[in-house]
Amino acid sequence: MPRKKIEGISSSAPVAHLLVDIPTAARLLSTTVWQIRELCWAKKLPYIKLGRKWLFTPASLEAFVRKQAGAA
Repeated sequence: MPRKKIEGISSSAPVAHLLVDIPTAARLLSTTVWQIRELCWAKKLPYIKLGRKWLFTPASLEAFVRKQAGAA
């Protein structure tokens, strides 16, 4: 049975693969780790905290970029 694709990720993928960490988010947004942290502290970028890790959904990163593009 073929797997359904959701934005390049199979629907049977574990939840951990649907979340990205701070360094990955920084690479995706072409910024620094510290800038990502500052955006989180300022509550401008939503994140999920699991233990000591801060994780982001690709949808939240995309929404942030769209919001910033609309504000410019």
